[in-house]
Amino acid sequence: MMIRKFYLTLAILIFLSSTIVSFSANVDSSPYHISADTSVSLGDPLYVVLCKVSVSLRYSPSSDAVTITQVPLYSKVTYLGNAGNGFLYVDYNGQKGYILSSYLDYMEPQTAVSHFGLIVNVNEYASLRSLPSTDAEVYAHIPKGATVTEISDANQYFYSVSYDGKQGYVLKSLVQLYTDQLHQVYGTYYCFELNEFIDITANDPKTISVEFYTYAATGEKNPPLMKVNYEKINSNTWSSVAADYGRFSLDSGAQIISYDGQNTIAFVPYGYPPVYYRR
Repeated sequence: MMIRKFYLTLAILIFLSSTIVSFSANVDSSPYHISADTSVSLGDPLYVVLCKVSVSLRYSPSSDAVTITQVPLYSKVTYLGNAGNGFLYVDYNGQKGYILSSYLDYMEPQTAVSHFGLIVNVNEYASLRSLPSTDAEVYAHIPKGATVTEISDANQYFYSVSYDGKQGYVLKSLVQLYTDQLHQVYGTYYCFELNEFIDITANDPKTISVEFYTYAATGEKNPPLMKVNYEKINSNTWSSVAADYGRFSLDSGAQIISYDGQNTIAFVPYGYPPVYYRR
């Protein structure tokens, strides 16, 4: 009896597998025309839109088909083909299936709100969820006061965040955003006098990384002259310890100062006059 059940189950699984594979065989992989003058080709990204929380990735191109997984709002999928009945065949994190084309758009949503945030308004921890909904699975706990990164809008109530290598969703009311809108220094600057560039990126809410570099006559980027971490000491000043830099002796360190909060950065090695870099 047990053997018969085993073979029956195996036969059903083989049938389902063959059926699932056959669906993709009928997909048209030629470019899909979103509008008269816009199309996406095989391998191009598409983004989930026009839903409250998520859309279903299905085994076959039908609203009655079994759901493989839920794809959150604003998530990226890869176009694999057109089923011809309103469904597109896509890849989402290695899982292939079908999503209604009305929920997909070629334009990437601009949802980023901050590089960093802190977990607040909880006694112990906030829940990191698989979808932007209080009904979604919780797969991590984020301690009070912990830093989350790469924060973007998921919907009216949730942020999409990254924590400890995991991507998920946290209630907006539990995240205190770190912003420096008055003194936004991240980006690339250029010093005309030295023909030199600097890139400023954020490490965390209190430190930045500054890379100094030039370009060769061929247009190729030369190896960095220096890359140094600077710690924030007030609203527009970051300070470093000693660093090895060919043009200056920085045994005493240096400062990066944002003079106008937007477009001008001063690099001030201790004992030397400032060098100005502009966007």
